[in-house]
Amino acid sequence: MDSSDPDRDELHYRWWLYQEEDSYSGQVVLANSQEPTIHLTVPTDAEGKTIHLIVEVQDSGTPALTRYRRVLLKVSQ
Repeated sequence: MDSSDPDRDELHYRWWLYQEEDSYSGQVVLANSQEPTIHLTVPTDAEGKTIHLIVEVQDSGTPALTRYRRVLLKVSQ
C-alpha cells in the first residue's frame, strides 16, 4: 500500500532497525533507507529470529506531520 498525503504535500521517509526488540543480534544492512521502499539482506544465521523495522513518514506541510509504523520480519528458511 502506498503512502499519500491528503494535502498532497511531499512525503519524506526514514527507515531504521529497532534492535532493542529484535531476537536477532547480528548486523542487518538497510539500503535506500530514505526511500518508500527499502532493500535489506537477511543474514543466513537469522533463521528463526525476528527483525523489527520502523518507518517514519513526514510530510512537508506546516506544521510537518509524522507517522510511524513498525514492520516485523519473522525469518524462515
